Amino acid sequence: MEFKPITNKSHWNELMQQCIHHDLQQMWEYGESLHECYDWEVSRHELTIQNETQAIFQTVSKDFPSIGKIARIQNGPLFLIKHNPQNNYEIIKSIIGFLIGHHSSVYITPCLLPDELPNNWITNLKLKPSKEPIWRSIHIDLSKPEENLWRILRRTGWREPIQKAQKEGLRCEWNNNIAHFNFLMEQYKQKQTTLEF
Repeated sequence: MEFKPITNKSHWNELMQQCIHHDLQQMWEYGESLHECYDWEVSRHELTIQNETQAIFQTVSKDFPSIGKIARIQNGPLFLIKHNPQNNYEIIKSIIGFLIGHHSSVYITPCLLPDELPNNWITNLKLKPSKEPIWRSIHIDLSKPEENLWRILRRTGWREPIQKAQKEGLRCEWNNNIAHFNFLMEQYKQKQTTLEF
């Protein structure tokens, strides 16, 4: 297995489109926003076997005086459609080994559904599950009937916050315009300063 750095956004996006699952927290822009807003270092890699890309991952890392340098792969790695699922365990193990040499702690949540994860991977890799989530996200299939979606949201704890936001007039729109994303990030930075978070 070989790790190749990715420094070209177009190449990253092209590989991301070839993945089984996609995740906001593995998008190029998400990594850049963490760098701009919180000074996290961002690196992106593809893992290859015999020169064939199997998975990609975006790592954010930061040095903390009391605990050392930590690395987070939030909802990654992303596995390419053409990868061999029998390699999932070895891929995850290799990525952890690649990162642990440069970091005191590594947080990883592979972007796979529960039945796609290798059996007993946490135990076999001698990992320590976090008692509290380092970040929270939710995957929802929006093609399901609305009634089913609300049932899922209730189980995950997101139902009430979404309903509260609806009452306050929150509106969601789909947009892939980078200018709008930059505007959103600018608004976020301003709120960060005024609300001191």
